[in-house]
Amino acid sequence: MANVNTYTGLKIAIKEWANRTDTVFINNIPLFISLAEQQFFIDCSTLGNENYITGTFNANSGIVNKPALWGRTLTFSYLDATGSIQILQRASYEMIRSYIPKQSSNPVSNIPRYYTDYGFNYFLVSPTPIGSYNFEICYFQKIQPLSDSNETSWITENAYDALFWSCMNKAMIFIDNIPDSEMYKALYQERVDSINAYNDNRLIDRTANISGGLNVI
Repeated sequence: MANVNTYTGLKIAIKEWANRTDTVFINNIPLFISLAEQQFFIDCSTLGNENYITGTFNANSGIVNKPALWGRTLTFSYLDATGSIQILQRASYEMIRSYIPKQSSNPVSNIPRYYTDYGFNYFLVSPTPIGSYNFEICYFQKIQPLSDSNETSWITENAYDALFWSCMNKAMIFIDNIPDSEMYKALYQERVDSINAYNDNRLIDRTANISGGLNVI
């Protein structure tokens, strides 16, 4: 069997395990892999997806570009004029527009406190920053898709079995082999559940640190 921790090996293994050599099936193998990657991201948010970026607010503008391959925001913080870390609270777009002033004549009121999604590609920060403060965003990032020019990813290095089982599930659905598709789905879910159980413990540790009064990042 081919080694499934590379894109090339994964394509070979799918073909071998499905015992298919027809052109239509082979041409769809990249689609099976792409669908499996997307499924994994939806089902399994792990440390491997966690990423951090830094940037600077544009003074007098509350719009901030979301990171490339952004999936879900964990924390959004910045350094205020005194050098203190401020954690922005998530709020709805309607709350920001209805109850929170974009700017105020009182400079103290212009300290950013909230953020929300502003479409898929942007955040909206409110009140609008009046200074070019440095910020940091912690978020779940979609893994860079596998391709002929990108042979490996965090998934192929750490959860290649889950990815392979999911690929086989998609392949069996394609050829209308429902019993085998269900078998591979069960194998995939078993592996994902074990990853999520480990990740849940990590998140508990993270929450415990916060609730315990740790105020240093």
